[in-house]
Amino acid sequence: MDRVRPQLEGSGGSRTLILVVDEDDDIGRKTGWKTPILGRDKNFLAAKDLLLSDPEEADANAMFAAVKLYDELSKSLDGPCELATVAGKPGGGLDSDRKLAQEIDEVLSEFPADQCIVITDGPLTDSVNAIITSRVKVLSVRKLVVKQSPSIETTWILLGKYLRTALFEFEYSRVILGIPGALAIIIGLLLQYNLLSPPILLVLFGAVLAVRGFGIDTAVVSFFRRVWTIPYRPALTQLRIYVGFSSALLMVAAIFAGINGITAFVSANFPNAPPFPEDPAFWIQRAGPLAGAFLLSSVD
Repeated sequence: MDRVRPQLEGSGGSRTLILVVDEDDDIGRKTGWKTPILGRDKNFLAAKDLLLSDPEEADANAMFAAVKLYDELSKSLDGPCELATVAGKPGGGLDSDRKLAQEIDEVLSEFPADQCIVITDGPLTDSVNAIITSRVKVLSVRKLVVKQSPSIETTWILLGKYLRTALFEFEYSRVILGIPGALAIIIGLLLQYNLLSPPILLVLFGAVLAVRGFGIDTAVVSFFRRVWTIPYRPALTQLRIYVGFSSALLMVAAIFAGINGITAFVSANFPNAPPFPEDPAFWIQRAGPLAGAFLLSSVD
């Protein structure tokens, strides 16, 4: 990082940043390198470690391509040039975007670039594109495509690689294997007890699509992770959480008690009361006593 500052002081040209984006943090998970990685030499060493850890890793090729581009631009550009690698988190999402944003800000604080060239091993998500473009002008985006042999043997090797990923990488196996497996179990149980019907089948598939589409499963996992960390938080924070949770339980219990109180009050005083849709005026005129019954029962 220290060699960047002399370049900045002695140059009047545009400052160009070559930015490698690893959205799922393969570099950190497979080598232990902490991002952001700033500087040509550090990126070269990190790419070498990543390639030794996983020779098929596309992010390593992207980093080597960035090193090559850095060497070329350092000779041809008038202004200073720097190379950096930033990474998100496995699985993507808000936490991954936040980590990428923080690392890009850290890189720009060390090397305040006027423009950047983004290098990645595949298409970036819209959120990552927005994070980068909101901070620095993007001069070019280069998606590195690793050359593959067109032979049948290579095709089968690639298929085997993707199959292993689907079977043993939890991030993919939970969707490719987990969801169909859970559906198969539920459908089998419904068939065993003769409860399966087209509406129930549609509800099952709709529930699975809704849970995954709205990220409900991720929200539930995140909630339980936060609950798991409660004993390790400061005492005052724990007290606030327990008081809030207890208050919510009391409110729910009070609402149920109030509803039961209204039901008992109506049964005792208006046994022949018409349904609300048939005679709304009847119920509106007795809103006061009903509200009183609700409050008394909920307080008791």
